[in-house]
Amino acid sequence: MLISAVIVVRPVHKGQVPANLGRALMGVFYDLVGRVDEKLASSLHNSNQTKPFTVSNLCRARFDHPLTSENNADSSEDELGAEGGELAVEELTEETSESNRERSSYRPGRTDLITVSPESHYWFRFTTYHPSLSKLLLEKILPTLPTELKLLDVNFRVVEASTDKNFHPWAGSDSFEAISARQMLNPAPGHRFVFRFAS
Repeated sequence: MLISAVIVVRPVHKGQVPANLGRALMGVFYDLVGRVDEKLASSLHNSNQTKPFTVSNLCRARFDHPLTSENNADSSEDELGAEGGELAVEELTEETSESNRERSSYRPGRTDLITVSPESHYWFRFTTYHPSLSKLLLEKILPTLPTELKLLDVNFRVVEASTDKNFHPWAGSDSFEAISARQMLNPAPGHRFVFRFAS
């Protein structure tokens, strides 16, 4: 089972965090796994093999109420983003236009701080591809997320978490078998595949 879970959070208070929170969020992932399976968390942490999961950086939503459609009824397509998800995303580590980079005060490779505010929503993503870890994430971790998560010195309130692609364009669930079947059973299968490496 392939799982991509998007977790939406909101700072409890205004604060500053490093532009790259990958290691901090990986620590959060280990902690969440450890809450339901301490032995597995220790095994994942100590293993020298390729990790069967990924953790994104912290990203900022482009509008303040990503989960309330009524608040976004008048939003334009540009505000919602081309993906059409409930959250319009702005990846802090993504190469964007010059104006976007100025607005986020972020440059790839910089190690300075960015300001996070309770007035904005933020999100990050966990992905898993190992069957047992995916099952654990889907059935035990996501349903029992704590109300708050601490990223370094800033507490974030957990707003929502989902694997539904209708909730967020980066969320979803699938399987290797289903992916294979869509290609093999297609009467006119494509011969070109496009990959986008976001991080």
